Amino acid sequence: MMVKFNNQHLEEFVREKILISIRDSLGHHKDPINDSIAITDTIISKLYKNNQSPLIDRNNIVKTTLEVLKHFDKASYIHYQAYHKLNEL
Repeated sequence: MMVKFNNQHLEEFVREKILISIRDSLGHHKDPINDSIAITDTIISKLYKNNQSPLIDRNNIVKTTLEVLKHFDKASYIHYQAYHKLNEL
């Protein structure tokens, strides 16, 4: 799967990029590594389920991640949102 950015740049989808950004947002948790792995798996599952194309828009990744984090932990949601802005179309 490839990630498409607003400037039409394509980049290979790398699970670890999401995992690391989630880990950074969960730094205040007692077990941020295992929580990050579980949340990343949920995000990737949702992305694959909702995407029928080999291309996925970067904004879709951010929106899906925010949706999952919002249900998990508000502080993590706010932290992630601060560092991963949605690009205007």
